[in-house]
Amino acid sequence: ITGVKLQAVDKKGVMFEEAGVAKRIDADSVLVFMAPEGDLGLYNTVKNQAPEVYAVGACRGVDHSLMVNAMAEGFEVGSRI
Repeated sequence: ITGVKLQAVDKKGVMFEEAGVAKRIDADSVLVFMAPEGDLGLYNTVKNQAPEVYAVGACRGVDHSLMVNAMAEGFEVGSRI
């Protein structure tokens, strides 16, 4: 489900609002994903404190936020150091 406002998650499922209407879906497992905005704050704080510091994954922005992309970036950097 995309484009909804999450209200609550409990042991029975998910409550959310869609187009102003409260709804519930029963579920035994829930994955909540919100498109991240890049935040290089930590990277900028520590980048000069070690010989090699790399920004990978969601901190670089939404284009890097998929787990498969973040893992590939981490693998690439790990292979170089």
